[in-house]
Amino acid sequence: MTSIIWVHEDCLDPQSPAFQRHPEAPAIFVFDDLVIRHRGYGLKRIGFIYECLLSLPVTIVRGNTVAEVQAFMTENRADSVISMATPCPVLTRIGEQLGKSVTLRKLHLPAFAKPRGTVDLKRFSRYWQAAQTSAMVKTGEEPPADHGRSGRDHDGRRTANAGNNPRQQRRR
Repeated sequence: MTSIIWVHEDCLDPQSPAFQRHPEAPAIFVFDDLVIRHRGYGLKRIGFIYECLLSLPVTIVRGNTVAEVQAFMTENRADSVISMATPCPVLTRIGEQLGKSVTLRKLHLPAFAKPRGTVDLKRFSRYWQAAQTSAMVKTGEEPPADHGRSGRDHDGRRTANAGNNPRQQRRR
């Protein structure tokens, strides 16, 4: 079975499982205007993505992701696509579209953090507040039950959100 790797914005790591498990598979990244507009990428973000891609063994194209991946499959006589799972709704929809016409195998990374409940991804600080405790736990260990909301870190020390921050105390 011959496969190609579809690299996307959430899969720019040369050590990702896609590249580790399939080192000989040709890879493609598509700069898709729809994705760029939807995710609100500016020139600096596009430049960052491009610089990351330069460290990968990947063919870089611009166009419609589904059409470009299918054409790349034909060019490389591939019968399946390998990609990393993504939390991005736009890339997930593109993957679903692609999966209607080709065999798409999604690989998963271990979770960086396991925050409980709904997480606000619009601001990193809000995400980090919900994720910090579970992100700092060694693999195989369970995070504390309060997920950092007690105002104490892993060592039991008070954190800034516990009221010991002088700047926060003056504002009260």
